[in-house]
Amino acid sequence: MDRPTLNAIPLLVLGNKSDLPNKLSVDELIDQLDLKSIVRREISCYGISAKEETNLEAVLQWLVARSGK
Repeated sequence: MDRPTLNAIPLLVLGNKSDLPNKLSVDELIDQLDLKSIVRREISCYGISAKEETNLEAVLQWLVARSGK
């Protein structure tokens, strides 16, 4: 995911089912996927839950803001 050809492409990582008790936190997800090692791309990571509507608006805003890139 840290290839030069991907440098201009933002990366959105979603941890679904954030309403469940055994979920990973956003920090744990970042660590598990080693996202901090990707330094040449914009990366955003959200915990989401469709059931509780957690972060859905933030994700949509993120997508809309970057749809022209």
